[in-house]
Amino acid sequence: MRALAVIVVVALLSTRSIAASGNGAIRCSVETNVDLASTPLTVYGIPGSRVILRSANRVDYHLLWAVKRGDETADEEIYAKGYKSTELAVSANYRLVIKSFSSFPDGLRARFRLYRLTNESSHFVYLSQWAVVRVGSRPQIRGNINNMTLNEGEVIPAICANYSGIPEIDIHVTRRKRGFSESESVNSSRYSYDHQTGCVTFGKASRYDSGEYVISASNCLGQDQLEFSVNVRSKPIVEGLGTQQLHAALHSNLIIPYIVSGFPAPTITWYHNGTTIHRSSRVFYNTTILMLKTLSKSDEGVYEMRAVNALGRVNRMISIVVTAAGKL
Repeated sequence: MRALAVIVVVALLSTRSIAASGNGAIRCSVETNVDLASTPLTVYGIPGSRVILRSANRVDYHLLWAVKRGDETADEEIYAKGYKSTELAVSANYRLVIKSFSSFPDGLRARFRLYRLTNESSHFVYLSQWAVVRVGSRPQIRGNINNMTLNEGEVIPAICANYSGIPEIDIHVTRRKRGFSESESVNSSRYSYDHQTGCVTFGKASRYDSGEYVISASNCLGQDQLEFSVNVRSKPIVEGLGTQQLHAALHSNLIIPYIVSGFPAPTITWYHNGTTIHRSSRVFYNTTILMLKTLSKSDEGVYEMRAVNALGRVNRMISIVVTAAGKL
């Protein structure tokens, strides 16, 4: 049997008077310390889930729940702790349980008040605004986005799809750059989302826009994603590696970091004193590092890195001096 999802809203009791306030807060998942006395509340859940509206118990007061169904104007007042129906139940600890979203109209409203019996009369204190319970939905993105390849300066085509979800969804874009394993958020100034058209637009492409993209649509009930890649044609460039002389200790390991980028992906070749360097158990290089293990005097000299693709080429040169340990 499929387990029911449960949404719990805790209402703090207070004896101050109630004043209407704005559109109120939105809750979709387990929450605590939500003061319904000052803030109207909209609770969203998915079909088949339960909603539990709970208040703290006060010894000197009794709790009364009032419920409106749909657009009905009259309240159904629930006094008894053990009240049960096909749709609603009040448990022994004063929780109002809305049993399943499939068995009541969207827009059911509930609030609670306290009453105290005295010798003269019954004394009622209203303690909460209405909590409106609505049927929500997890975000969904429907659409097929093709991977794209374009030139620097061209406008990246709008990414249009059918985005849906209740309550309203938020859009977030992340990108994983070429050669990196971790994703990063795309600055919100680089894209915009139009709720009317369902399109995300980016503007003109630069070499730094290449990567694997994820558009995430989320609300408090869940998240959906759309993935695509952008390749921006560009000649190779090298960052972090300038003309320099490096000193390293004899028998030490030397790691030289840099970043080579471009599309199509550049072919990288390193040379030592004009001779091609071949990868081995002692020498390794890729688009981000050159690593030399257990340096010897024969490793001294001039190193040149060449990066080539169909759009151009670039080279960088450094020199390495191997010194005796302790004489750097």
